[in-house]
Amino acid sequence: MDEDALQRYAERDSNAAQVTGWRHHPLVAQTGKTGLDAGVAYALANLLPTPLDQHAYYAPLGAITVMYPAVADSVWQALKAVSAVLVGVGLALLTMVIAWPDAFSVAGVVGVGTAVGGLAWFGEQRSWLPLAALFVLTASQPNTESYVSGYLVALPLGAIVGIAANILIFPSLSLYDLRAAVRDLRLTVVGQLRQMAALLRDGDGPHSDRWQESLTGLEDPRANVRALQTAAKRARRGNIRSRRWSGSQRDLLALATALERCSFLVEDLGIMLTEFDSDTHPFLDSDLGRMAGSTLVTLADMFDHPLETAPGTERTRSAQHAVDQLIEAVDGSKFHDRHSRLLAGAVALTASRCLLSFARRHGIDETAPE
Repeated sequence: MDEDALQRYAERDSNAAQVTGWRHHPLVAQTGKTGLDAGVAYALANLLPTPLDQHAYYAPLGAITVMYPAVADSVWQALKAVSAVLVGVGLALLTMVIAWPDAFSVAGVVGVGTAVGGLAWFGEQRSWLPLAALFVLTASQPNTESYVSGYLVALPLGAIVGIAANILIFPSLSLYDLRAAVRDLRLTVVGQLRQMAALLRDGDGPHSDRWQESLTGLEDPRANVRALQTAAKRARRGNIRSRRWSGSQRDLLALATALERCSFLVEDLGIMLTEFDSDTHPFLDSDLGRMAGSTLVTLADMFDHPLETAPGTERTRSAQHAVDQLIEAVDGSKFHDRHSRLLAGAVALTASRCLLSFARRHGIDETAPE
């Protein structure tokens, strides 16, 4: 890879790292926006004509309810919350026609409201349905009409204010958390590779406690990265900042995808080695096994220095050289059985695949400019 291509790789890595500053922390914008929209919603609700202004406290509640990181989620959750409230109010009014507020009617309306709210469509807003039914049934008399009117006006008003704040005031791109999760996964992969390398070089069997410990720990950080990738993609919809940060989104998602793929390869290698007994397949206790361990160390060093890892860099060439030497050693070694040869080759192939996946994470391996 020529210098121009390496420079483009450096720019891509720099783009992916831009979202690590404190300004991008989701709590910073979320705190300010939530406080602001709650105050604005309350002030607007107090401007409503009497008797609607008597229930202005529902407006900030509606604003807080729809403050989700993704703009699209705010709109969708507001729709669900208002729908749940409407159904809950209707359930309470129906109950008031046939009964008065007492222990039995409260139990009935809350029970039915909880059951209806349990429908998958209401999702996280399901609790609004029995709450709305309970409030109207027990707190609306003797001015039920004004209470219900204020409830049904103030809450949606607050939701609208919350949506507007989320759209206009630094809408979240969910990249800060993804960047942190990618770093955690990368460091976990490094740790796993070093543990496996130490076991191979020490000739410690794959059924030892140390080896079993080396297989744990990848699933949770990988699942976290995957969930945050989904959140980052969803955060693009309706987000006025998406175009400005499209480069960082693209490059961080590319890094996350490459790391996720490599984590699967490392985990699969560890599991595969446990399926072979070292007494039956002596590759693990041989000089070749120790060489495989050294190759994994070189690979771990590559993951440990991502800014120095791109096709054609010194660190990548060093890792590629170690992988090539391992492949040549496998080709030139004599094995007692075919399974040992396949196992040794699998280690070399896994190392090669991890190297290619991570070094080419941004897909730039051409000398022509983009």
